[in-house]
Amino acid sequence: DLDANGTINVADLVGVANTILGISTQSTVTLHSKAASDNVQNSLYIEDFEINPGETKEIQIMLDNATAFSALQADIYMPEGLNIEKRSSGKYKFSLNPDRIEDHSVSSSTRPDGAIRILVASQGSEELYGNDGYIVSFKVTADDGFVGPHSIEMKNIVASTAQAVANEINDWMCAVNGRIEGAFAEVLGNDNVGNKPMVSVEDQLTIVHVTDDGKTIYAKDDNGFAKKNEWPYKPSASQVANNKVFDNPEKFDQSNWVALNLKEEITTSQLGSLIGSKIKVTGILRDRLNPEIDVDDIVISEGQPYTPNLYTISSFGEGNDYFAMPPKPQEYVKIHWAIYQDGNFYMPKSENGINTEQLHGAVKSVLDMYEGGAFENGNMYELTGIVKALKPRVAAGGNTVYGVNVQDSEVSTYYELHPITSSKTDTDPVTSINRIGNDNEDNTYYNLLGQPVTNPAPGIYIKNGKRIIVR
Repeated sequence: DLDANGTINVADLVGVANTILGISTQSTVTLHSKAASDNVQNSLYIEDFEINPGETKEIQIMLDNATAFSALQADIYMPEGLNIEKRSSGKYKFSLNPDRIEDHSVSSSTRPDGAIRILVASQGSEELYGNDGYIVSFKVTADDGFVGPHSIEMKNIVASTAQAVANEINDWMCAVNGRIEGAFAEVLGNDNVGNKPMVSVEDQLTIVHVTDDGKTIYAKDDNGFAKKNEWPYKPSASQVANNKVFDNPEKFDQSNWVALNLKEEITTSQLGSLIGSKIKVTGILRDRLNPEIDVDDIVISEGQPYTPNLYTISSFGEGNDYFAMPPKPQEYVKIHWAIYQDGNFYMPKSENGINTEQLHGAVKSVLDMYEGGAFENGNMYELTGIVKALKPRVAAGGNTVYGVNVQDSEVSTYYELHPITSSKTDTDPVTSINRIGNDNEDNTYYNLLGQPVTNPAPGIYIKNGKRIIVR
C-alpha cells in the first residue's frame, strides 16, 4: 500500500520483506569496503565517485553474486547535501536494469533514522539475471555548497533465493568527493580529502615552463606555500640573520608548484606568449607529493616573466644553515655547480680550503624531459630543470618535509632532478672553485655560488682567494 507521498509504509515494507526473505530485516553486520570483501561471494556496492556542487550524476547499485537471488533489500544512508531524485509524486526515482531484471519491481520507503530502504522483488520466484553488473540506478544532485569528502552507506542488506533462503550481505560504504575550491595552498593543504578530488584553484597561477610536447604546464602560485611555516621551508633565525648564500632569504620564492596536464596540447606558436601568463584551473588533483592536476578547464590572462630560484646540489640536503630553504616538489629551478658522474649530479668538496662549510651532496638525474647533448662524466654544468620529491619525510615534531641528510657523495633518496636545459661551464670542478679569487685581485666579493656581490650583506664570501665573514 502506498501512502500519500507515493511511498510504501515502513511497517508494510517490513511485512513484505519478512514474507519474501523469511527473516527479520534488522540484520547487523560489519561495515567494510569492497577491497576488504574481494573474497566474499555476494556483494552489493556503489563505486566511489566525485561530484561538483550543483551537479547531477547517475549512480548504480552493483550486485556481484555467486548465489542466484530472486529478491533483495538494503537501507541507503545519504550524506547531507546529496539528494536522490524524486518523481512528481514525491517517490524516490529508482530504475531497474532491464538486462538483469524482467519481472521484478523496486519500491522504496523512508525509515525513522532517515535511511532510504529499497526492496527489489518479483510477484513470483523469478531470479535476477547474471552474476555481475548493476541492479538499480538512481540520480543524485549535490547542493551548491557540497564539498567532500562524504560517503554513502548501505546497511541491513539481505538477499533471498527463490527457495526463500536468506543471505546477509556485508554493509557497504562508498566514498563521495566534492570539488575543493580556494587558493592553491588551501587546495594542496587539505589533506583530509580523497585521493583524487576535483579542485578549482581560485587564485592565479603563473606559467613558468611548458614541456616540449605541449601537454604539460609547470606553474606556481604567489608565494603561498602550503607548508611555509614548517621547517625546513621556513628560514631559521640564523639563516635570516646571516643571509648566507642568498642576498635576502626572506624574499626567496616560497611558492607551491604544480604540473598541469592538458586535454589538448599547446601549439608551438602559443608557447612564447604563455610563459609568465596567469591562469586559473579546474580539474582532478592526481598527486599531492609532486602536485599534479589533470585540467578540465583553464582561464588565461596576462602576467609577467618569472625568475627561477638558484640552487646548488647541496640545497637538496638538510641540516645546514646556508640555504633559506630546499627546493619545492615540482619546482622549476636553476642549478649551479652541478658535476655529472654516472647518472648523478653532485657538488664536491673543494681541496683548497674555500668550501670549508661542507656544501656538498648528490642527486639522481632523470632524463625524461631532457633533449640536449649527452652529459659527460666529470664535467661541470649549469642546468634548468624540475625537482621532484621521491617520498615524504617526517622530521622531529611530526612535520612532513622533503630533504635528506646527505653525507659526502651519498645520493639523495628524497629528491630527483629532471634536467631540461644545460650548459657546460668547466671540466675541472676543483680548478673552477680555485679560480674564485685566484684570478680576482680587484677586491671583488663572491658568494658561495661564485657570483660577484656588489654590496655584501652579512654572511660568508670569497675575496682574493680567502674566506671572508661579513658581520
